[in-house]
Amino acid sequence: LKVARNTLPSKKITVVFEWIPQELLPELQLYLKGASSLKHFLSLLKEKNFWNFNLSLYGRLLSFCKKNHIKILLPEHKNSGDLPLKERDSLISKILIQKKKDSPQNKFFVFYGAYHLLGPEHLGDLIQQKGFATTVFTGFFDKAFWRAYKEAPLFQMVQLEENIFYWLSDTPLERNQKILEDWKATGPSWEEAKKQFEEEESFFL
Repeated sequence: LKVARNTLPSKKITVVFEWIPQELLPELQLYLKGASSLKHFLSLLKEKNFWNFNLSLYGRLLSFCKKNHIKILLPEHKNSGDLPLKERDSLISKILIQKKKDSPQNKFFVFYGAYHLLGPEHLGDLIQQKGFATTVFTGFFDKAFWRAYKEAPLFQMVQLEENIFYWLSDTPLERNQKILEDWKATGPSWEEAKKQFEEEESFFL
């Protein structure tokens, strides 16, 4: 994102966030205009944390967007998480494709989870089917970790496919321990957690 900002004017960049629902757009706009603090906005996100993510980790991204006057797109509502994953991806892709058609010179930086960005008929694939080039950066999948680990030491970016790069950092054990800590604090049920891990098996990596 910093590289893009150094090579493109801010008006040519759009950042897309999964974890802020459209219902919080008024509060987000207050923060971006300087009428509210980042701490206050993050506290609102924590209070209305619809997806049980550790949202404080993204404060630097929001701060960067504010400082550089970068547009933010929120494609989902607070109840979007109740929809099947592929249905969500279909709806999101339609929004992104239309926005890209409206602003063909814009570069879109999509901060979504690997479940959305990888795999057939998911968000990344649906966008590519419409002729738009995508590059995916992820550090999520256990299978991808061991594949990448054969090629490079920790803390390097490894190219897995033509348009897929894997950030080799935490081991699967370390990553899963962090996820469990977050779940203990914010807490999806055991059935929800089990379903999320099982979905990982459906991806091609």
